[in-house]
Amino acid sequence: EQATFVDQLGTGTVVCRGSDMPPLTYMQGSAKFVDVRFANWCLEQGLDQIALPRVDGWMTAIRHDETIFEDFTKQTPKQVSREILRFAGKRPQIGRAVS
Repeated sequence: EQATFVDQLGTGTVVCRGSDMPPLTYMQGSAKFVDVRFANWCLEQGLDQIALPRVDGWMTAIRHDETIFEDFTKQTPKQVSREILRFAGKRPQIGRAVS
């Protein structure tokens, strides 16, 4: 119901200035965990990530025969877990409403 500071956004719906986007060299090697790498970039650059309020049903499920959940996310590789631990819960404003 309100804009909220978060640790990580889904990059498929992110809106940001081009100047705030990480360079390709930074994102290289992050296939299947782009959101994690992007969240690290934001922390390192001092960029807040804010989840915006949306109406119910704004996004609907799309079924795919193949997803990264079964072959990757379900058993997150250790290097990805280490990246998550770099940003998760590190900023005091996480979970607070944007005023």
